[in-house]
Amino acid sequence: MPNRAVRLVVGVVAVAMALITGTPSASAEEPNDPDATTSVAARTGLDVSWPQCGDVLPSEMSYAIIGVNGGTAASTNPCLAEQLTWAFDTTTGADPEQPRVQLYVNTANPGQVLEEYQVTTWPTDNLDSRGTDSSARPDVTHRNPYGSCAITPRAYNGYTNDLACSWQYGWNRAVESVDQRFAPAARAAGVSAAAADYRWWLDVETMNSWQRNGAEAFRRNTAALEGMTQFYRSEGVTEVGLYSTHYQWYRIVGDTLTGTDGAGHTTGSNLRGALTWLAGAVDATSAQARCSTLTGLTGGPVVLYQYIADDLDHNYSCG
Repeated sequence: MPNRAVRLVVGVVAVAMALITGTPSASAEEPNDPDATTSVAARTGLDVSWPQCGDVLPSEMSYAIIGVNGGTAASTNPCLAEQLTWAFDTTTGADPEQPRVQLYVNTANPGQVLEEYQVTTWPTDNLDSRGTDSSARPDVTHRNPYGSCAITPRAYNGYTNDLACSWQYGWNRAVESVDQRFAPAARAAGVSAAAADYRWWLDVETMNSWQRNGAEAFRRNTAALEGMTQFYRSEGVTEVGLYSTHYQWYRIVGDTLTGTDGAGHTTGSNLRGALTWLAGAVDATSAQARCSTLTGLTGGPVVLYQYIADDLDHNYSCG
């Protein structure tokens, strides 16, 4: 989603699948049913981020989803404030099922490539940038369920690649996404800087750094997503969703959401039933069809389906 090349690849794959399966590819701008025009317009929104910096964006979209990061989980969208201003000034809110302005963040788990890429953001304890110890939070539902993230002597910079540190990595990136990235931009744009006032999406794509080669790697990836989700919920966010494709999702977390860590915690427990936003439709017509035929990533509803038009990410609200 944040990278145009990736979005175009997804679009090409979707077109190929449409040719193979016979999925209708009628133009969203010219629906066969004249009564569908208003419906499609009301259900259509855009998602934008750093690749659209400096672009003239369309107005009168029903809703907008703004990328907080600059392509990685540890970077900032340099035009976040401007895009927030655009979203609040131009969206119509015509779709009652979609918050008018939503946010998405990049996700990752680079635990296997720390030394290779000289990663400096991997945790060695349970403290976040606020100085809060996630293993000692009064509310047990907001604690690190995998225990203590601790250093490993003689390892690269003392980093430990385990479930506890993976969860803490996700939590830490989420804290920074609010405190260091979103909130300053929101204040500059003159809009609410409270995380709880928005729906947040976790962008889960293979283009970012993920652990691989086995069930334990999948579980660590899942733990990072759990940590991010738990932080947003601790901030009062009521809707945290997942953006991906079924193929990418399985490549990153496998089937680990059905397992436990051996100490009673069910892996991925706070991801189950999350809202799903899928990519890969050809146009609004095929997005509408897929809304009713495809299932969510973790058992929750599919509420958005993405397609590309005019070199921009459009989204159809599944209602």
